[in-house]
Amino acid sequence: MLDECYYCVDHKLDFRLVVLDSHPSDENSMIQVDGEYFDKKYFRIEFIGKRNFKRIIYFIKLIRALDKKNVFITHSVSGSTLIRIAGLISKKRVNIILWIHQFIFLSDRTQAIKRIIYSLSASKIYFGAKQFELDWKDYIASNKFLSFIFKKEMHCSRIGIYLDRVFWNGYPALSNKSSNFSVTFASRIVHWKGLDSLINIYDFSQRVNLKCFIMTSKIYSNYLESIVANKSNLSIIFNKSPNFLRLLEKNVHIYPTVFDKRLKYRQGIGLNVLEFLALGIPSIISEDNFQTFPELENSELIKIYDWKRLEELPGLIKNLTSLPLNNRKILAKNLLPYISIDPHMRTILDEIA
Repeated sequence: MLDECYYCVDHKLDFRLVVLDSHPSDENSMIQVDGEYFDKKYFRIEFIGKRNFKRIIYFIKLIRALDKKNVFITHSVSGSTLIRIAGLISKKRVNIILWIHQFIFLSDRTQAIKRIIYSLSASKIYFGAKQFELDWKDYIASNKFLSFIFKKEMHCSRIGIYLDRVFWNGYPALSNKSSNFSVTFASRIVHWKGLDSLINIYDFSQRVNLKCFIMTSKIYSNYLESIVANKSNLSIIFNKSPNFLRLLEKNVHIYPTVFDKRLKYRQGIGLNVLEFLALGIPSIISEDNFQTFPELENSELIKIYDWKRLEELPGLIKNLTSLPLNNRKILAKNLLPYISIDPHMRTILDEIA
């Protein structure tokens, strides 16, 4: 994660970022979103492709080149397995700390079992959200084979945001010239992120004079062109940080995620919600059990909403933005310690000490 790397740069920690993929196009890169902030913090990223044989060779060479303390922080179960294989071939001890960021119940049976077995290659397992941890525990408990082989302890270290990046004043900002209310969707244009609700909200917005912003990757530009005919009250913003909208007084972030019926533990608070929250911009979300961020459950800046009742949306937006932006920033300031990445990074530092 780039925020982890920014933290390491600012705290002068020696690290290397390895990506199990080919170099992405500029239009599909988080580096483009962070823009000049990334350039300011510059660090080397190594893209090692998708072929497992080449990946293993890379990690063998890396492990042999490192000192005795080979510590790998990985956010990929397959990455953990590849590193473990490379360590065994190298006959060197490696310490693999794995962070998991997915619901296992959403995988088919074969894929779920494979992921759980792969996770056993890690020295220690953490989850980026409590909902993920509970989901995995339930799945393992429901399968006798997995319950028999899986004896590792599981821990939660919630992922936050790097506040220095979120508040960086080098980002351009959209000027606040309009007095209209607005909503912002800031995510990938996919079904489970709320694509259907987004289309309905946009159609509804044209009838109630509600401005819409869509912040997403440029790879979705052609698709958005095909599904949005009349763009009179729509602005599509590619590869920009939420900071770009920091001056808008009457803007609300929407995150209409669609939850699979198999999910017992709902998580509507993503990193995008945390970024807007830090800026004093409220979020309307589908649902959340608040197991990961219990401190946000009673916040005036987060509201759970039924997206089928769009006629109530303008009133909710008006209510959420009735407090001036500067006052909302004061509310947000009290929550910054809980949404910051700092506690997560302290967990990492404890693991590599």
